[in-house]
Amino acid sequence: MLSMTRSTLQTSSILARLSACASLFTLLGLASTASAQVLIGATTVSGGLTNIVEVNPVTGETRAFMTVPVPAGFELWTRAAWPPCRIAGTVYRGDTANNRSRLIKIDPATRTSQILEFAPPLNTSYSEGMDWSPRHNAFIISFGPLGNFGPNRLALFDENGAVSMTSGPLPTSDMDTIVSSSTLDLIFDLNRSSGVRVFALSALFPAPAVASYATPPVQAAWFDGTIHPTTGEVLFSITGGTRLQTLVGNTYVPGVQIQGGVGLRGLTWARLAPIILTQPANASVCAAGTADIGVTGIFDQPATFRWQRETAPGGGTFVDLADGSASSWDGNIAGSGAIISGVTTSTLRVGAGAGLSLSAAHAIRYRCVIANGCASVTTSEATLTIIQPCGLADIVSDSLDTDPCANGSIGPEDLDAFIAAFISGNLLADVASDSLDTTYNPNGAVGSEDLDAFIAGFIAGC
Repeated sequence: MLSMTRSTLQTSSILARLSACASLFTLLGLASTASAQVLIGATTVSGGLTNIVEVNPVTGETRAFMTVPVPAGFELWTRAAWPPCRIAGTVYRGDTANNRSRLIKIDPATRTSQILEFAPPLNTSYSEGMDWSPRHNAFIISFGPLGNFGPNRLALFDENGAVSMTSGPLPTSDMDTIVSSSTLDLIFDLNRSSGVRVFALSALFPAPAVASYATPPVQAAWFDGTIHPTTGEVLFSITGGTRLQTLVGNTYVPGVQIQGGVGLRGLTWARLAPIILTQPANASVCAAGTADIGVTGIFDQPATFRWQRETAPGGGTFVDLADGSASSWDGNIAGSGAIISGVTTSTLRVGAGAGLSLSAAHAIRYRCVIANGCASVTTSEATLTIIQPCGLADIVSDSLDTDPCANGSIGPEDLDAFIAAFISGNLLADVASDSLDTTYNPNGAVGSEDLDAFIAGFIAGC
């Protein structure tokens, strides 16, 4: 999909073209306290379940982050961002005798949902289009008689499905989708008598009025749409929900194909608490190596990351980490030391310092605290294990070696190499630490203690 991020002035110009009477739109600044950054939709899954997915509007990729149970025979039909940081929508049953909608409330932070019956007159009506109206601080929905497609009216209702206001008849026949922002209300209308259109409403209550409409190219249908709360971009899914499209003025700009054969309904921009998809995993690293511990998820921006360490193995007390040397907390032992990086990103790196080795002080648990304007979430803990080499006798690498920190198998090649090195005084044979050693690995001096250590290790097979 083409990126349509625009300035306030550009957005005003576009919406002015959309309106047949520009004077009807007097608040085109599109200023909003919302900061929705995540595009979400729904995909129907067999067995009475629906996946809620994040949608990448540039690539068409989707990532499911929660599953919502839906009664048998129903489908999750529309979606609305519901301040603060929640989602609401309708579930719909397609048969004419029972095709009224129910209200569904979804809390992604707790992965919970609730289905409620609407209050009159929505509980005896056919309802499809629904969104959150920032101007009315309430949900807005279209409704009409069961079993047909008109006349349609509008209603405002609260989170319990109670209706506070209804409108007169709409000048359209079949309102499938409503999208609302702080300055604009649009209807996506299948309009069975004259083709698919988008209407802009210049008035809502008590008597709705159509200010303008835009006629798209021939297409099978669209499912749902959304208005970005800060850019004003109008985005919707078409052709069974498998492709995105953007409305710019009276022009429909094709977008990306939704990947994986997913058909999207309930498209909306929403603010979400941090949603962790992959928790940090335990890691193993050689004493002289580097380990990465990461977390993946859906993080409504701007989001902050702060990695923490436990103060003692198994102690359960965690403190924030800082990038740089770990000498302030790892004991600053000679020959040992770690460099920490990435503490404010999604991936923490713990690595041995130059010429140093990781020690037991670094073999602790790590976790990350992720926060945005919705909530703060703490990941599970990941344990870092420092791998010790297989043994002193494994001094030559060969095809059978499997140990990631040493060569991993003891064989004749190690014996041959040790004897040759021992005779010549090569430090390859310096496998034991002694008082003459001045460096770490190799130890720094070859002597009888190295011969004894090698023989013992060779016989033991490690």
